Amino acid sequence: MIKRILIVDDEPMILFLLTRYLARLGSEFHVTTCDSGEEALALDADRPFDLIMSDCDMPGMTGRDLAQTLALRRSDVKLVLMSGGDDPALPGSHFLPKPFNPDEAWTAIRLALATAY
Repeated sequence: MIKRILIVDDEPMILFLLTRYLARLGSEFHVTTCDSGEEALALDADRPFDLIMSDCDMPGMTGRDLAQTLALRRSDVKLVLMSGGDDPALPGSHFLPKPFNPDEAWTAIRLALATAY
């Protein structure tokens, strides 16, 4: 079954790199990107994603705010939060420190998708 992944980051290079990396893993993933928490909420409301990866520090709605709002909407949401700072330690989320390499990203994605909440 193809997993739907939403990547949310205000840095276009991060969106590009993660999309390219996931495409190299094969057709197991369908990747959508956006650059704001507000847009992520709208996209997920339309058709929920299997996994949402979000930068913690974005203008407007932060990744932390996005994660908390999503958790209120759906108890089964799987999250990977990314940051160049400290782990936000939000329950129900995995953390990917920036900068990261493809293996670190893959580990975070695999762990998040395998976790049942």
